[in-house]
Amino acid sequence: MRLSLLNEKAIGKELAMPIYTAEGTIMLNNGAELTEKIIDRLRKLGVGTVYINDVENDDVVVKEILDTILRIKLIKDLRKIFDAVKRKKELDTGMVKNIVKEILDNIDMSENAAISLGNMENSKNDLCSHSLDVAVLSILTGISRQYNYNQLYDLGVGALLHDIGKLFTEGQKHTEEGFNFVRSYREFSAASNICVYSHHENVDGTGYPRSFKSEQIYEYAKIVALCNEYDNLTKTNSEMLPHEALEHICSNVGKKFDEDVYHDFTKAIRCYPNGLPVTLNNGEKGIVIMQNKNFPQRPVIKLNYKGDKKYINLMETLTLFISAVNI
Repeated sequence: MRLSLLNEKAIGKELAMPIYTAEGTIMLNNGAELTEKIIDRLRKLGVGTVYINDVENDDVVVKEILDTILRIKLIKDLRKIFDAVKRKKELDTGMVKNIVKEILDNIDMSENAAISLGNMENSKNDLCSHSLDVAVLSILTGISRQYNYNQLYDLGVGALLHDIGKLFTEGQKHTEEGFNFVRSYREFSAASNICVYSHHENVDGTGYPRSFKSEQIYEYAKIVALCNEYDNLTKTNSEMLPHEALEHICSNVGKKFDEDVYHDFTKAIRCYPNGLPVTLNNGEKGIVIMQNKNFPQRPVIKLNYKGDKKYINLMETLTLFISAVNI
């Protein structure tokens, strides 16, 4: 299989992984032919990339950091939580704790596991989907920073609830509204609550609500801020690939984002996911087939040699690097 943008080049190709609705039902199963009509419908639903079958690359394996079925279940659970908050201003702290624990207990940290691309309807306005994904991204970054279980749990709770203030108000006030709401629940730590309050603070002091500078911003909030931006970028533009989102974030390191947090975030994100067609700086074309843990910018590439298979491990051939993506 290989990764493909949903455009005219995908017409007639065969889907390699099922696509799910936000409610968890299969919208399109693997093996389905991508017609122009289907592609148009998927794009309107926010699906910008898909995995397609490719005989020459049938050895590409895609693993999910968080299983899609579990992710859908957790989004449904979070929707129940947020609905109750909006209707009754009551927060089910037990359900919040359970979601974070399920993420921690089921997250796949093996070398080739990556954030799922193109296998689920994507709504850029879905607060629940966004909140869960920011929690997963934040926990991945915390693992890169070698946090213990309790630290990851507090970070996960703060990330999961970071935008809860949007259930009460829009605009910049959502950080203070959310913070004032969650801090009334003693089950959550101050470290979790500060993520809700400070996830829009920038390290150069241009953020809100207090215009704090780097040394004044709690570390967990710095992580949530970066993960929030990354998820917003990829959801706003469903065709944006991980390396493109990282390039945007990199341009804001030292302004909006902390350099050390960015460094650890890049270890956790597979910026060139398995199945991605690429060109190397020597002009050779190939496909990403395997990851090098902690060095996602230097994966293993299978080159496009007919008949014989040739592999280049970019960790072992340091003069070569990915110069272009051919999706």
